[in-house]
Amino acid sequence: MSNAVRRGDISVVVPAYNSASWIAETLQSVAAQTCGADVLEVIVVDDASTDHTAGVAADVIAAALPRGRLVRMPRNRGVSAARNVGLQEARGAWVQFLDADDLLAPGKLAAQHAVAVTVAPDVAAVWSPWRLYDRAGDGWRQTGPLLSPDLGRDVLVGILNSFGLLGPLLFRRDAVAAAGGFSEGLKLCEDREMILRLVMAGQRLHRIDGPEAMFLYRQTPGNASGRLIKDTRALADYFDVLVRVERHWRDRQGGTLDTAQCSALVGSHQKYLRELYDGDPALYATTIENILALDPKFLPDGRPRARLVARVVGNSRAEWIGARKRQAEALLRRVAASLTFG
Repeated sequence: MSNAVRRGDISVVVPAYNSASWIAETLQSVAAQTCGADVLEVIVVDDASTDHTAGVAADVIAAALPRGRLVRMPRNRGVSAARNVGLQEARGAWVQFLDADDLLAPGKLAAQHAVAVTVAPDVAAVWSPWRLYDRAGDGWRQTGPLLSPDLGRDVLVGILNSFGLLGPLLFRRDAVAAAGGFSEGLKLCEDREMILRLVMAGQRLHRIDGPEAMFLYRQTPGNASGRLIKDTRALADYFDVLVRVERHWRDRQGGTLDTAQCSALVGSHQKYLRELYDGDPALYATTIENILALDPKFLPDGRPRARLVARVVGNSRAEWIGARKRQAEALLRRVAASLTFG
């Protein structure tokens, strides 16, 4: 089989909601792919935006993406539903899911497709290094190191520890469809959940090493994940995902977990402990019980003083002290602001 990108081999699915400020650059990064925009099928799914997202996307499609089209949702259903609509529309054997504020390096799709056509049928996706981008005045700057984690022997551990973005991957369309696409009821970490589900179904991920980032993750203002970590219902749903991963391991290992698996589960739970305590103390208590069952000596990550307090008075009491401290600091900021502007 030829390694050349053939017409229709890759579908780029771009879910978009109120992304008028970013989507033009995102689509232009697709048009700039070295495989050529004429061999790419590009599907922008506008999730009932209330700004000019659809118009901006339509303009770029008309000017630079000859095989692009815009699908408009009649009502807002969320990013997972928009991705699923794009997946249903896609005709390429391989699919790039690209959020409307992120960017592809020019050679990403050509390089990944050249490898994708050679891998075994149980490889659901190939992936390459990526970088984070932050705002710098009127432009963007790279922050942090080149990200290309070694997922290790137990890929589920590697995913929980360091992998959750869709953008670095090029997916086999049939594998994603067979897994049921994206979970539309899940609002937080729905990208990671889909990748975990593929691996638990026996699919593999194939890494393509390289010295440069192939995907650029722009940390735009109003990023949805920043809002959702304060939504305790969304957190509870994500914790159900972790329960499924734990059950998967135990079913295959005679009911036991190894140290790396316990550590990955504890780390995934504890990321949101502060938000849980502030938003849902009952769910916080249940989560702490789950963590302590995995690691009876658990202490939260953070400053040495906070860990010392947790060691002396226990995790729940330490979190209560931390919450009171945060409330006092917020009050002081409000008082200072009123004195400054009063």
